[in-house]
Amino acid sequence: MPYELTVGIRYLRGRRRFLSSVVLIASVGIAFGVAALIDVLGITHGFERVFRDKVLGVKSHAEIMKRGTDFVEYDEIAAAVRKVPGVLGATPYKLREGMVSAPGGIAWVSVKGVDPKTVGEVLNLREYLARGKISDLATQDGAVPGCLLGTHLMKKLKADIGNEVELLLAGESWRGGSGAPRHKLFRVVGEFSSGMYEFDSHLAIVGLPELQALAAEGGVAQGVELRVANPMSIKETTPLIEEALKPFWDASKFERPLYTVRDWQVANSNLFRALFIQRIVLTIILCCIIVVAACNIVCTLILIVLERRREIAILMTMGATSGGVLRIFATEGLGIGLLGTVGGLGLGLGFLVLLNTFGFGLDPKIYFVSALPVEISVAEILFVAGASMLISLGATVYPAVSAASFRPVDGLRVD
Repeated sequence: MPYELTVGIRYLRGRRRFLSSVVLIASVGIAFGVAALIDVLGITHGFERVFRDKVLGVKSHAEIMKRGTDFVEYDEIAAAVRKVPGVLGATPYKLREGMVSAPGGIAWVSVKGVDPKTVGEVLNLREYLARGKISDLATQDGAVPGCLLGTHLMKKLKADIGNEVELLLAGESWRGGSGAPRHKLFRVVGEFSSGMYEFDSHLAIVGLPELQALAAEGGVAQGVELRVANPMSIKETTPLIEEALKPFWDASKFERPLYTVRDWQVANSNLFRALFIQRIVLTIILCCIIVVAACNIVCTLILIVLERRREIAILMTMGATSGGVLRIFATEGLGIGLLGTVGGLGLGLGFLVLLNTFGFGLDPKIYFVSALPVEISVAEILFVAGASMLISLGATVYPAVSAASFRPVDGLRVD
């Protein structure tokens, strides 16, 4: 073992209680900074994962929109894009705003019309159904059409399976015209719980033909939703989808494409950009905490240099070079950083494991999820450990250089 490493470890342990206590305090400061950074990154990464999973579960991976209000060829469009490599399913939909009224209350909702036969190809609706079946949305002759309501919406309306509710859509009078709001009775045939409060409290799902008839806009859809094999590489599939749409419009008659493909990353860009910026800002702030804790390393090493000046002088008279002395105190500073980093990783990961095991409840009305999400990333752990050691190494520069420039005669002089 090189003498620099041996002496550095010996100085790290110290022969006096005071020096050992200072080393411990410096290490604890690093440990708390590392633990805080690990926990914050784990929680923010968990929020990002939960939001992504919920969005991809309740919403589609991509959607095809048409300029204008005459999107009636949606079945042909859906059939064409299903043949595109990487596309797993396609289903038409229509979205309108309205109100739902029940004996127990009234609520403003988003009404989504779906095709019961093909919606399962695109959305994970079956996984979120607490009660009922998607097939019950299909209208039977002479029967009241069915609808699916979110868990929180059903509680707000005090409705249950089998109850009839009245759905009202905004008519032309609500937009400044003379038409009256359109309304129709629906029977609650199912209840879904996606875990996202925004969907579970403000979304009602009905059959697409029923919503088209209620809106009195003919057989028009708002768009076609798509599901792809790998949503994280949706940018590679989008050009293929656009190519499949070219036979449905004449490029010579339009200055820009008649159909637009919008993927989930674009549709939710504001949400994920905000989460990314938040994570970057928190990382910078908590790295500053580690830098402040690293100042303790500087103070500790300066104290050790002053305390060990006689030993340093003896080492140099025995042939130790300035570079060797520098490496001794660099080893000691890195040792303090290593102790703090390992302790911080253990403390931070232990806290995340406890959170993941026992959970921490949140108000879904504010945070959209009912429990604090946790996601442990190996890459982020390595980043935090590397940043901590790099900061610790930087904290050793001044004390190590000061010790290396020490003159032996100054250490051997009797005060």
